Amino acid sequence: MHEWSLIIFTLFTQFAVGAFVVTGLVERQQQTASTQNIIISTNAALLIIVIAAMVALMASFLHLGNPSNALYALNNLASSWLSREILLLSLFTGGAILFLLLNFKSYGSRALRNVTAYMTALTGLLAVFSMAKVYMLETVPVWNTILTPVQFFLTAFILGGMGVFQITKGMNTSLAQRWLKGLFVLIIASIVVWLTTTYLISGSGIAEKASLEILFIENRWLFYGRILLLAISILLLLYPIVRQSVQGKSGLFVAVFLILIIAEVIGRYLFYASYVRVGV
Repeated sequence: MHEWSLIIFTLFTQFAVGAFVVTGLVERQQQTASTQNIIISTNAALLIIVIAAMVALMASFLHLGNPSNALYALNNLASSWLSREILLLSLFTGGAILFLLLNFKSYGSRALRNVTAYMTALTGLLAVFSMAKVYMLETVPVWNTILTPVQFFLTAFILGGMGVFQITKGMNTSLAQRWLKGLFVLIIASIVVWLTTTYLISGSGIAEKASLEILFIENRWLFYGRILLLAISILLLLYPIVRQSVQGKSGLFVAVFLILIIAEVIGRYLFYASYVRVGV
């Protein structure tokens, strides 16, 4: 299926960017873990981020049909969001690889590593924004709303944040609680955005009606199933938040992460399935 390469491309890119930004935030906030533990945790996260970014790049080549076409796609940087998306993702991937190499043995000065990290994070965030702009087409009403970039950034920080949480060691209880509450809010926001998107396209246009029919009739089990999965993840996160404890709950967090992955795959599948153009 043609859309699967796009699903892999967008989700892996957003996960990698979100995880990179979150990793940097965690490294700065960690206070109780030893320096060595922080480095090990950061390098593990960076390795996963680099792998995810490279998978995203390979998926983009599949979408373009031929890796050599990527060079032609860069010819319109001044006017094409697709060209900017490819360039920014390439820069982000290269920056993540460089930062991993610098951080692995603490090569270079701290200032050099910080500049590399900041520039990589910035190119990653711009890549996600460019990715959203690619789909904000006037001829496709279901995509042409402010909620498209909002959805993409929510996916980035939900998947990236939960992914990094799995491998972060030595996190104190206070930081873990703030982290879980942040994810809790983001997941609720994702449900709100998901439902609001359908409201914004519930106009009288033929394309809008066709998109709504695809979501609510042809794929209603997937549409409501995604909401159910997100609601389950919220309930599972509520337990350690209320108990104010994360110790011994690694299985629960893995389950939440897997549920969120399935929910985001469904959401991205429906995003592409709802495509209906205005006119020819």
